[in-house]
Amino acid sequence: MNIESYFRENVLSVSQVTGYVKELIEGVPVFSGMSVRGEISNFVNHRSGHLYFSLKDEGAVLRGIMFARDAKGLDFKIGDGMKVVANGRLTVYAASGQYQMVVSEMRPDGKGALYEAYERLKQKLEAEGLFSDRYKREIPRFPKRIGVITSPTGAAVRDMINVTRRRWPAAEIVLYPALVQGDGAVASLISGIEYFRQNPPDTVIIGRGGGSIEDLWAFNSEELARTIAFSGLPVISAVGHETDFTICDFVSSVRAPTPSAAAEIAVPDRDAVLREFTGFENRLKLLTDNKLRALKDRLARIESKRVVSSPYGFIDEKRIMLASISDKLEKRNALKLAAAKGDFAALAGKLNALSPLAVLTRGYSAVYGDTGEVLTSVSSVKEGDAVRVVMKDGEIRAQAKEIVSKVR
Repeated sequence: MNIESYFRENVLSVSQVTGYVKELIEGVPVFSGMSVRGEISNFVNHRSGHLYFSLKDEGAVLRGIMFARDAKGLDFKIGDGMKVVANGRLTVYAASGQYQMVVSEMRPDGKGALYEAYERLKQKLEAEGLFSDRYKREIPRFPKRIGVITSPTGAAVRDMINVTRRRWPAAEIVLYPALVQGDGAVASLISGIEYFRQNPPDTVIIGRGGGSIEDLWAFNSEELARTIAFSGLPVISAVGHETDFTICDFVSSVRAPTPSAAAEIAVPDRDAVLREFTGFENRLKLLTDNKLRALKDRLARIESKRVVSSPYGFIDEKRIMLASISDKLEKRNALKLAAAKGDFAALAGKLNALSPLAVLTRGYSAVYGDTGEVLTSVSSVKEGDAVRVVMKDGEIRAQAKEIVSKVR
């Protein structure tokens, strides 16, 4: 019986059909060592080190896997949108009934159109300064109201709500239901930002779960990027997985690797805050106790002083000391006063001896002109001038009748 008759006359199990297909495909020599050119999509870097992806072109998609042992030999970083040439063999994964390519080697073959567009826009906006810190706002530590722009039916929104309620139940979550991929997604996301500009929450989270570069493309919109940058809102971008980067990430205040991580950034951990405040309370109590202890010790030292324990005796002692000092000052001042009087009398005698009045008592007199100047020469007087002659007991007002010069 040939194989065609066997297939017609027998009912085959799924495993048998898949096994025959597997033998058929893997038995073709050309499939055991071939090269395929395509664009990377749906890329996943598994924690095991294996790389999972799709190779696609305009007409078809081919699933691919590169095991960790071969992936270690790559000298470039793989990402969605990259064009590559993959070398390997075609095989069938029986558990899912899918054929796939097991890639052993890979090299870059240029970049996909979407990735090139992404790079051009990134460079343009970065050159304009839209990624700078001046457009970013600080994320409040204790928010009361959080705005979320995402699909209302995706896993991302459930993750964000669950994390927020677990960490900080006091925060109100306001969901703006938006399209996150496909036609109308960009306009929908921009509408969400504009809504929260008119009704500002403390923090805005915008994002979605993971996907291919095509799935995330709405978040690479130039219009959306400018809307976020100029919104004046503290925005957390939570698009895709940790390895996914979009233009939205660079213009937002903070980039979160996942939607769940965005919720962790947006709100504090209530238990951690309580522990922190408990620490503050304990520290304040310790500082207060130390201060009170120090004040009590100081008060005890003050109370032990004689001025406090026996104030009247202390005052009497100071009074006696003050009286003694007062007596010493009086005696010292009396001696200084007597010495000063003696000095004054001596100076007064000297001054009196030099005084013109003393000369007048011996019969001399002083002559002044009519303007009060002392006349010391007859040349200063003319006949008829009025003069004053000052003597010891008064003065004489006279008029010069005749000027007689002394001739030598």
